[in-house]
Amino acid sequence: MADILASEQTSEFSEVFHLYSQNSQDSLPISKLPSAMKSIGLFPKQSHINEIVNKTDPEGSGFITLPDFLNSMSSHLDCCWANPEDEIKETFEFFDENDDGLLSITEVREVLKKTADSGLNDEEIENLVRKGNCDEEGNINLEEFKKIFLDFY
Repeated sequence: MADILASEQTSEFSEVFHLYSQNSQDSLPISKLPSAMKSIGLFPKQSHINEIVNKTDPEGSGFITLPDFLNSMSSHLDCCWANPEDEIKETFEFFDENDDGLLSITEVREVLKKTADSGLNDEEIENLVRKGNCDEEGNINLEEFKKIFLDFY
């Protein structure tokens, strides 16, 4: 299936694979798969990650090889090209429990902590929060929330 990828994509995806493969150039830790996919513009749902893992690592070794990675990326291109802005809006609306179009800075920090599967530390979260301009009451609207999360993505 990797032959479905354009040579540019194969080259880019291979580069990403090697970037995230840590010490070994032969295999990618499954734990790095979501981050690697995001870095090439794919925003997989957990069900897609599970599907890839089940197909490429049935023995449970915790790693994926480059050929399996390329095959998986070619077969998941259509389903995983997500618009991050849509995802961000859905996240904002989910946490905007009173539907006033605002989230408090405290809520934004919590969202970042809950969605930061990349392991952001408190300082990194604070740096992201500072990028959003809050109003005088310490709230952020959807547009400011998008600025924060587009930097995160």
